[in-house]
Amino acid sequence: MPDWAGQQRALNRQTSANWGLYASHRKILTHLLGVGGTGMRLCVLGAGNCNDLDLEALSAWYSEITLVDLDLEAVTQAVERQPATVRRLLRVRAPVEFGAFEQAISSSHGGGADPQALAAMVAEEIGEREFDAVCSACVLSQLIDALAQRFRSEPERCLSLVQLTRSIHLHLIVQLLRAGGRGLLVSDLVSSDTAPVLLSAPASGLSQLMSKFIAEKNFFTGLNPFAITAVLKSDAQLAPRVARVVLHAPWRWQLAARRVYLTFACSFQRA
Repeated sequence: MPDWAGQQRALNRQTSANWGLYASHRKILTHLLGVGGTGMRLCVLGAGNCNDLDLEALSAWYSEITLVDLDLEAVTQAVERQPATVRRLLRVRAPVEFGAFEQAISSSHGGGADPQALAAMVAEEIGEREFDAVCSACVLSQLIDALAQRFRSEPERCLSLVQLTRSIHLHLIVQLLRAGGRGLLVSDLVSSDTAPVLLSAPASGLSQLMSKFIAEKNFFTGLNPFAITAVLKSDAQLAPRVARVVLHAPWRWQLAARRVYLTFACSFQRA
């Protein structure tokens, strides 16, 4: 497999100074995570540099925030940038390889892959459960891309592994939540590299554009938001454990001066 750990560390170094560019994306994500009461526990999968998280604002709702990532250096630096009052609330779980790549690939050889069991293995490595909220912060696309790089010459197997990886990730969010807790999957869908209209399209037209891109199959493999919500509602293992699935309106995430991502969020409650 390509060096996913190395790729993530390189990406984190490249984007470490992008706090300013992420402002509108961070505001939306913080708002989505700020729904609810106070004194809660939050877990963030794929925390990285934390440029998309306003940890100081989130401390108004959460008394404990656990940051999970493969890149210990990036998360440590993000924590060190916070005021002392915020640092006291933060827990770091890194490095954690929460994609379960090798286990998924190995178990899929015999056709007996169990995403729920593989997610449970990752949850044990994280070491904590019963969170009031769990957020997957734009990391699923990176997990899927790592598989696509390795298996692009085997399209059928690649698709199967992409779907398995997505399922493991959804199960992981559910397993980390307490009963009644809220999951939030945030993901980039397509970039302005293949959809340049994103650079100038009005915010009011983004939902329509999202449907158009999906119809044209112009989106990152495995990240169709309508397919993800359908999995949450109909999968035999997931559906009984999930309620109140909501697909939120998409928005633009400015990653670099001339690169924009169309981004969506799907929230749900653990039944």
